[in-house]
Amino acid sequence: MKHTFQHTIKMKTSNKLLLITGLVLMAAAIAYAIAIKAKFEDMTNKPIVLETFPVDTLTEVEIRGTAPRGLNLQATLSYHERTEVRYTDHDFIRMEREGTRLKITIAHPKGYSSVITRRPEIFISSPVLQRVAIHGTPLDSLDLPPDAHVLTRNHYSKSEVDVKGYHGPQLAVYASNGAKLTLSGMKIDSLDAHAAESGILVIHGNSFGDARLKVGKQGKAEVRGPQLGTLYTDVDLDGELVMKGTDLVIKNGQYH
Repeated sequence: MKHTFQHTIKMKTSNKLLLITGLVLMAAAIAYAIAIKAKFEDMTNKPIVLETFPVDTLTEVEIRGTAPRGLNLQATLSYHERTEVRYTDHDFIRMEREGTRLKITIAHPKGYSSVITRRPEIFISSPVLQRVAIHGTPLDSLDLPPDAHVLTRNHYSKSEVDVKGYHGPQLAVYASNGAKLTLSGMKIDSLDAHAAESGILVIHGNSFGDARLKVGKQGKAEVRGPQLGTLYTDVDLDGELVMKGTDLVIKNGQYH
């Protein structure tokens, strides 16, 4: 009986140690979560500080690359009589100008990490726009397992570009590798749009004289309520074209 009693006491002491250890770890985890939350709230409540890239005239914008894991790039291009380029002060946003073309590169090594920060954003305004191209990051260049599913790839390589309010004779747009490009409030005589491999295009409430829309492998294009004369299409067998809010009928690769 004595041996049994001592064994019982030892078991209870062991359980107490496990309980205390668990409580200490839980308290540490809660404290860490509170500290991170406070830091996040502090940073998100701070006013956004934007850098300005000097440019007087531009007609083309090209974006290459993807923000580090956990961050998604957001770029907005909008019509304005004044040309201006502003962006959040992230060390992985690089800009250069070639004539009237603005080249933006999102460059960082695999495994790049930083403290919690604001979403990387770019704001571009100009009176004229003729071409926009956004290239995401191929799967083999991402910091992901080589067998990662395409949906995983699209999540981590997703950059979003909104193009708003431009009027003009022609516009060419291109998106690939998880990048998403949205057109809204546009009035263009001739549109040439390409959702290349794993690219996403959303064309919402725009007016076009004619439009040529190409969708590549695993690409997706969604056209909502367009006002247009003719839409010419070229859709890969693994691509997807969705038409919404229109009574257009497909005929020999054309919508009338």
